[in-house]
Amino acid sequence: MDERIHFYEKRFDKIFTVNTIYFWKNPKFFLSEIYRVLKFNGEFALTFAKKEFM
Repeated sequence: MDERIHFYEKRFDKIFTVNTIYFWKNPKFFLSEIYRVLKFNGEFALTFAKKEFM
């Protein structure tokens, strides 16, 4: 499975994800991809939520 994020560099102002890290086969690579597509001074939130909350 290709874990590249298929968007141009520095494309997004904000990236937000909930309960997804469990599915990343190579978290270090995927985080570098997030950094690649995030604009300078962009915001990234990686969060976890309990099942009861979701």
